[in-house]
Amino acid sequence: MLKVVVHGVITKLFPMKQSFLTKRKYFNGLVANDQGSKKFVSFNTALFDKMKKAQQDTSTVGVFSSDVKRSASSTDELEIVLNHMSDIVSSAKELKVDSTSQSNVSLSQLPFSNQSTCVNTHQSN
Repeated sequence: MLKVVVHGVITKLFPMKQSFLTKRKYFNGLVANDQGSKKFVSFNTALFDKMKKAQQDTSTVGVFSSDVKRSASSTDELEIVLNHMSDIVSSAKELKVDSTSQSNVSLSQLPFSNQSTCVNTHQSN
């Protein structure tokens, strides 16, 4: 594994889970910066509250002493692994990251042109 320092914005943070195999608690999410978005996973549950606050504040953080390894779900992807040595601190780096959150739009908020426009309002499940 390769030790790295990552600066980015926490765009997704999933609730704490328990590993089926090891029974250890962990959490995961996405960290994004101007180079893209990467998955992270942490078995260091003490970092969850720091990550949650950073996500809510949309502040840039530095993730120190983390490892990069191949994702367990895909051999083509790399993921950031936080361990007992990892730490999350505020970062002075200014990053512009597109929001990955999905928002609902009402029909009245859709822009219409002078031409005839067909809007499909059917939602698939």
